[in-house]
Amino acid sequence: MNADRGRFLRANDVIRETGLSRTTIYRREREGNFPKRVRLSANAMGWWSADIDRWKEERLGAALH
Repeated sequence: MNADRGRFLRANDVIRETGLSRTTIYRREREGNFPKRVRLSANAMGWWSADIDRWKEERLGAALH
């Protein structure tokens, strides 16, 4: 695992971290407004925790300005 990117988060973890629904996460990802998933295995996808943290920081920064 790449230590700079943290650990992998599965969909339920991302839902909990962001407060977004699964549908909203997938829609925003498709639109380019959310980090892309990474294939973990033939049947599993996940997000790097650092990518989700960065996305949350960007949202917070936009909300403060």
